[in-house]
Parts: sequence; C-alpha cells; structure tokens
Amino acid sequence: MTDKLYSIGELAERTGIAPETIRVWERRYGRPVPVRLPSGHRRYGAAELRLVRKVAEAMAHGHRPGKLLTLSDRDLDRLLKGVTRGRDVRASEFEAIFEAVGRFRREALRAELQTARCKTNDPVAFLDEVLSPLLDSVGSRWADGSIAVRHEHFLSEAVDDVLRAMRTKVEHDRVAANESDVGTAVMATLPGERHGLGLQMAALTFTVAGYRAVNFGTELPVEEIEAAALEVLPQIVALSVSLASGGLQTDRAVRRLRAVLPSDVRILLGGSGARRSRRGVQGVVYLSGLRELAEYVGDQGLAKPGSEGKTPSRTR
Repeated sequence: MTDKLYSIGELAERTGIAPETIRVWERRYGRPVPVRLPSGHRRYGAAELRLVRKVAEAMAHGHRPGKLLTLSDRDLDRLLKGVTRGRDVRASEFEAIFEAVGRFRREALRAELQTARCKTNDPVAFLDEVLSPLLDSVGSRWADGSIAVRHEHFLSEAVDDVLRAMRTKVEHDRVAANESDVGTAVMATLPGERHGLGLQMAALTFTVAGYRAVNFGTELPVEEIEAAALEVLPQIVALSVSLASGGLQTDRAVRRLRAVLPSDVRILLGGSGARRSRRGVQGVVYLSGLRELAEYVGDQGLAKPGSEGKTPSRTR
C-alpha cells in the first residue's frame, strides 16, 4: 500500500503554511521535495508533511525558515526538543485534556478546561499561564504527529466556548457595576487566516481592560475591515496573524489599512505570523503575546482613549 500523497493545498491546510510560501521554500532551499505526477502537479508524501509541520513549529518560536530547511532531520528534531523542553515539564498537567480530545469526549474536555479555569480568578492569567501553554503543547503534539487536524479542531471548539463564556461574564459584571467603556477595539483576521482562537483571546483581554470588543471573526477582506473601522470608530484595530497568513501579503494589507485609517487609530498585530516581518509597517504595533497586549491596553498602556501611554519596543 502506497503512502497517501497530498496536494500543495492539502499540505498547506495540514501545516498552516501558505502554498506560496511552500513554493518559495522549494525554489530557495530544495525542501520540501514534491513528487511530480505525469500531469506535472506536485504531490507530497508523509515525510514532507512531517517536515513542514516541524518547521512551522520551530518558526512559531522565532526561528527562520532559511536556517531550519538547511538542517538535517536529526538536527531539526534536536532543535525542536530544545524549544519545547521547558514546556515538557508542564505536559503532565494536560494529559487529561488530551485524553478527552483523543476520545472526542466533549463533556469531559469541558470539565477539564473548567477545572483549569478555576485555578485563577484573573482571566488574563488564565490565558497566559494555562491556555497559552496548552496551545503550545498542541503545537508540539501536532508537529510530531501525535495529534491530527481533527483533534486540534475539536479542542479549539471547546476552548472557543470557554472563552466566549468568560467574556460574557466579564461584560455582564461590568454592566452590573455600571462601568462605562474606556474605548472600542475592532478585531479580525485577514483573508486566508482561518485561526480564530487568537481573536477570542484578544477579545477577552480587551474586555477585561474595559474596552468594548467588536470581533468580526476570521477571513475579513481588507475593504471590510476599513469599512467596519470607519463605521465603529474604534481606538484600536487588532489583527491576529498566524504562520498561515504572515508575510508580504499581510504587510501589504496592513500598509493599506494604515494609509486609510485615521492616524489616531492604533493598529495592533499579534500572533506567530506577526513576528515573521523583519521591518514591519510604519505606525503599526507588533505585540509578542497576550501578556504584552494586556499591559499595552491596561494601566501601563492605553488606559484611556487618547492617552499617550508607553510605546512598545516593537512599534514600527
């Protein structure tokens, strides 16, 4: 029985790396190596799928593809073990969660997530200290093939439910306390970006900081983001960018947004793909994680609309 072969679109779907990026890697570094069908179309085997997954995982930790794709398989595995060693110490905390995921037990999974949620009363601490390490562990298991796309999607849906419930509670508590919004934040992902958990995590962070969070979800065309911002009149437009959508095309879209939106509207970019740009776009703030976002929109950052606050080091 021959191994399953994947089209470049299927490879992109299973790795989070855009097809055009995969083609660039082939031209520049000679990897991944496709099988050519008689029709001339590319197909990729299981070994190439594993390679691209490992490269994607290492890129999420700041390593450049130009270095990664020149490593031997053994050296790439050694590098990945190095970046995940610190997280492996906490891996046992998530075993019950991954057992529920592996068996597709929704109620058991929700119970485990709720238990983890109850360990802290601070929503941002939950995101930073529990949920982010959990999602890191997902990335590691996904890279080594111990979980598949279906498992990742199943877990993502459950986490999405938890985040929505947490955000609703914060909103209700603020209404009950008669607290007014300190501003409005609009958030979305650009076309080609289907990962929405980053948006939900950002929306909760904004809500905790006192902002009205308007989440337009994934794959919103640039012109729709422009129209939404001009209609809602937010203080902040936040975009979540993963490895699947980071790169020159994202830079062009963000540059267009920056040119169209009023200068007093802050544009924030976060996510693993946002870290890939060496230069970035002038007038755009690049944030490395949720803790930095929380600081930026909290007392040390944009405490109130129009306040100057501090400027993160990654402002371009």
